[in-house]
Amino acid sequence: ADLSSVLGPGGCNGGYLTFSFTRRHVSGPQMEGVVWSMATLHQFVAYHVKASKALMHTRMRRRVESMTALLTAGGGSVAS
Repeated sequence: ADLSSVLGPGGCNGGYLTFSFTRRHVSGPQMEGVVWSMATLHQFVAYHVKASKALMHTRMRRRVESMTALLTAGGGSVAS
């Protein structure tokens, strides 16, 4: 599928979320919960993006360290 019309400048998708609310979402005691969820959505998503990024970086560092240790333990030289 061609996504060129969906992607933004530089091939980056800015991302959009769409929410649909019905009467039962905004009537009675549910209203406060819905408002709170929408008000804190940005912080929720930002926290999880940062946590995922930190986890990936930790895994990459650990993998590089283990590969470096293998090369050092091998004592051989890498031909280029």
